[in-house]
Amino acid sequence: MTGLGSDPWAPYRTAVLHFGSPPSCTLEVTSSVPDATLKQWQKMGLDAAFAVITAHHPFPDKLPEAENEARHRELADEIARRRWVHVPCTGRSPDGSHEEPGLAVACGRREAISLARRFGQAALYWWDGEALWIEPALASTPREQLTPSD
Repeated sequence: MTGLGSDPWAPYRTAVLHFGSPPSCTLEVTSSVPDATLKQWQKMGLDAAFAVITAHHPFPDKLPEAENEARHRELADEIARRRWVHVPCTGRSPDGSHEEPGLAVACGRREAISLARRFGQAALYWWDGEALWIEPALASTPREQLTPSD
């Protein structure tokens, strides 16, 4: 997500995540995660902690679509090379005016942060098994919990 300003996490806080291709489940990032979504994640192989990472628009740049697509392929190739379970995950603004394809990746938190940094990302989403977080990669803003813990 681009546009870090006085409230760096504002675009992350309002996103809607669409998992799968075509999307088989959707999550508003500040909502509780329904049991049906947890079951869908499990079916996709995301049954523990995972990250949502994009390679689009490295901070603070806004790149042409062709370059973003090439970066996305490079990210997907790196994740496949590491043999991590992953599924397509697109983040969209609530009004649909902005979207960024990414991948939900079953990997460790440190590996996810390292990969997001490699692709120039300010942050990523991190599901710890109980709550969704905005996890800084290049940004120096503290991490922030999004979904309420049950």
